[in-house]
Amino acid sequence: MALVAFGFDSIIEVLSAWVVVWQFRGELRGGYDEAREHTALNAIAVTFFVLAAYVVFEAARDLLFTAGDADESTVGIVLAALSLAVMPALAIAERRTAIDLGSPTLRADAQETFLCACRQRRPRSLARRPLRRRLKTDGVSLQATKA
Repeated sequence: MALVAFGFDSIIEVLSAWVVVWQFRGELRGGYDEAREHTALNAIAVTFFVLAAYVVFEAARDLLFTAGDADESTVGIVLAALSLAVMPALAIAERRTAIDLGSPTLRADAQETFLCACRQRRPRSLARRPLRRRLKTDGVSLQATKA
């Protein structure tokens, strides 16, 4: 399931990057267009909201319904390690480039890259036990919380 989440994050990143490419191609063809920049920023904002909705959904699912610990996979561990190493550096470089170019669109994409990098740092094993099981193992009784 973690690889599915990683894939979904990657799709959101690609969509955001596609918006940046669309914006820059428009500037190359016809110069700066404020309406196009506004459209690009709105499209990236939509990807932020999609990412936020997915994080809320995944957190609720993990908190309430997922049983057991996360399964380990060599591919997943390698992808996570590479992401943790590359994505923050990419976000920093992208932000510097955005500042140099004066591009709000690229700056928004850099922020999304940074948020996705931060999301990858969350220790997934902490959220893999259902809430009921966590409460029992942490010494809190469900009966005591109902009183």
